Amino acid sequence: MSYCGSSNIEGFMLISSLRTVTFPREKPRAGHDFATEWLQPSMFRISEAIRSTQTQDGTIVLNVHHGEIFCLNVVGSKILEALRQGHDESRIADEISREYSANRETVHRDVLEFIEALYKNHIIQPIRSADIT
Repeated sequence: MSYCGSSNIEGFMLISSLRTVTFPREKPRAGHDFATEWLQPSMFRISEAIRSTQTQDGTIVLNVHHGEIFCLNVVGSKILEALRQGHDESRIADEISREYSANRETVHRDVLEFIEALYKNHIIQPIRSADIT
């Protein structure tokens, strides 16, 4: 039996690949535009509090500071790994749309939503040009 459940992808809804075990979703802040605020021209890094392990169904992610556990399916795992390697959301969307023969615009939108969920759940942090040494 797998901890993360099935790796089958129904449709192409990436946001559903992030499931939390311990807490409700954070409500968006009024006037907060994630895409404008963080994705231009930011890159992301995995937060220092994150520990993860690969399974046959994806990735189990633990935030040791918040005591939260997440399950990512195979596609969510690919996105997290691509972020770890320094890829931006556009490159990630290109690779996934090519691999799954999915509409690039739809994939790009879903990747942005998934990256926002990772950010809101403290799994990734933005790297601004001032942070790079």
